Amino acid sequence: MVGHSFNSGAAALWWNGAIADVQAFDRVLVRHDFTGQLAMDPLSGGFNEPGILAPVQVGNWDFEAARPCYLANLKDTCEVPETVTGWGRWLSLTRGAAVGAGRSTSGSGLWLDYEYFPEEGYTEPTEEYGRSAVKTGVTPPDSEGREFTTWQETPVLRTDDSFTMSAWVTLDRLDGMRTAVAQRGAHESAAWLKYSSADGKWQFNVSVEDVNPSVSTGVSSTSVPETGVWTHLAGVYDASRSEIRLYVNGELEGRRTISFRPMSSSGPLLVGRVLWHDGIMDQWTGGIDDVAVFQGAMSDASMFEWYNAQIPVTPGTNVLTRGEELYEAQYLRSDIGNYQLLMQRDGNLVLYQAGYPLWDTATWGNPGAHLLFQVDGNVVLYSADDIALWDTETWGSSADRLVLRDDGELVLLDTNGQVMWRR
Repeated sequence: MVGHSFNSGAAALWWNGAIADVQAFDRVLVRHDFTGQLAMDPLSGGFNEPGILAPVQVGNWDFEAARPCYLANLKDTCEVPETVTGWGRWLSLTRGAAVGAGRSTSGSGLWLDYEYFPEEGYTEPTEEYGRSAVKTGVTPPDSEGREFTTWQETPVLRTDDSFTMSAWVTLDRLDGMRTAVAQRGAHESAAWLKYSSADGKWQFNVSVEDVNPSVSTGVSSTSVPETGVWTHLAGVYDASRSEIRLYVNGELEGRRTISFRPMSSSGPLLVGRVLWHDGIMDQWTGGIDDVAVFQGAMSDASMFEWYNAQIPVTPGTNVLTRGEELYEAQYLRSDIGNYQLLMQRDGNLVLYQAGYPLWDTATWGNPGAHLLFQVDGNVVLYSADDIALWDTETWGSSADRLVLRDDGELVLLDTNGQVMWRR
């Protein structure tokens, strides 16, 4: 029963309110059932499990229907619709914000800089960003017949509780401070993802309170940003652990325990700038795409799955048959799941999921090595001078195909589909 109890033969204690995501289990739950587990964990069985504590997506802007801003607030321009939640929260764009190629060749993204459409020959300086807002109406036509959208700014995230913010970004310069996404208040931003030229790293920062000035703390990446490279950034505040985390391309690169809850936020979500000490600053220069925010803290496993779901599948086959070989830079790939078995140039055969290594033959240091499915049923990795470095030990068997399945399992099958070997 959901919504009431049963007492003395009758329904009782009726629930007043909403109930969602009811789950029942036939065993005791352990910690990893809630938090998830990465495939690299020795007890995971080699697969990513995101856990049952999934955060709720409260905003998503993919910029496919975005409209550039030549004249501020002109009706049906200067706007980006929200594409998932249906709550009607748009991004309202400032004058000069452009729409160009997104992280995929066929998609669109938001492009920001300091100038009003310089590619069209203008030299006027601008302050470019987007802010979350709802449409409240349209002005009467002016003398030229133009109508203008009226906006009411609205917050998206409750930042004094667990949340996740993410975006795909690319920089076209590495000077200055560059903010991709921020949830602002009245005087400060509660949280923001940025590039810092001070240390040349990505950062995720949170503030203590909404006063000027406020104390903030942050965590930095280990990877070094490059210009012209689309990168997935995500910042997480985990209230249950009193912790902030920064992820780059689905992988955890920094975490820090904090002694406070971040301030609550009364202002809009900003894309391309941050509110800092009562000033809108840290102009992003480059592209931003697929901004997504969640109420709740993504775990390491759920973050990797979220990132992996956004990576396009590489072309190719998932089967290697008798007599076939894999040479350096060649691979098998699953139809779904973004699994790839890659014969690396260093001689190591590695199974990846969205660029994350899951298994390998430990044969690095052998450039020019190749993988051969021999006619005797054995799969052997040979060095450049034909010395066997690794094999499946299946000689003399009826094995006839090596298959990379959609769940990431790598299996050697015989003609009847029986498993002769698995990683």
